[in-house]
Amino acid sequence: MRVALFARVPDVVVQLDALLRELGHECVGVVTTEGPRGRYGEDPLSDLLDVRPPHLDVLVASGSARFAKLLEALEPDLALCGGFPVRIPEDALAVPRHGVVNGHPALLPRYRIRPLNDPTQSQVPGKIRIALMPQGTGTGAGHYTCGWVRYFGVTPHARASKEREAKALKLVEWFGGKANNEYVFQKMLMLDLGVPFCTTPLNNDKDIIAFYDKWVGGADIINKQASLAVTKDVIAPWFGEWNETNNQAWQSIFLGKVTAEAGLKASADKWNELKKQG
Repeated sequence: MRVALFARVPDVVVQLDALLRELGHECVGVVTTEGPRGRYGEDPLSDLLDVRPPHLDVLVASGSARFAKLLEALEPDLALCGGFPVRIPEDALAVPRHGVVNGHPALLPRYRIRPLNDPTQSQVPGKIRIALMPQGTGTGAGHYTCGWVRYFGVTPHARASKEREAKALKLVEWFGGKANNEYVFQKMLMLDLGVPFCTTPLNNDKDIIAFYDKWVGGADIINKQASLAVTKDVIAPWFGEWNETNNQAWQSIFLGKVTAEAGLKASADKWNELKKQG
């Protein structure tokens, strides 16, 4: 199949071209334009021309009104759009006989996918699917993710009384273990809110499997990713406390309340403060 690209980011072009050729397709060229400055960094468009594969034509449009004409010259069966900051007009979308596929992968937590596939909440229901983590390159590359644990603790106040301690441990068992020999709470969190669990036997539960198949993209991909989880050995004891400041800093940056430099400095200062405390 002849495939054209709408792209602005050099790495997107290089990687998609290699992937398409590996799958037996022909990447026939790239249609691009300058677009909003800074949307994908400050790298000039010339960087794309410098790294493009030698066999690939790069057609630079003066604006979106020229997309259709340039795309027609490539005679594509399909066009892929990724890392592209400009809206593609209707006449350009109609050029490839199989249309234009717009793909923007994102690191999105599993529990946030369900609303995106819910027709009562989303404009693209059923089209958001989970994928394996990017595998990277080089020695040891793979689709790995980090393994986490869900921590439950009992306070000294609860332990000071045998009665309180027993009730607290019963509550912990409800949250992290079984109730009436079933993982009731963990299953409820997944089916009601999409929040993942650490109790692996639930992966074989028919209701959980049905949930994954309907809302996320399939139980097979979830279990495959779980099998590739590794221990994250860089989490400091103060990570949770620091992350509260870090999250607030990023929110302030995104809302335009502080500059990126000021927000990152606040995050770094908190880290260094906690690190000194041990």
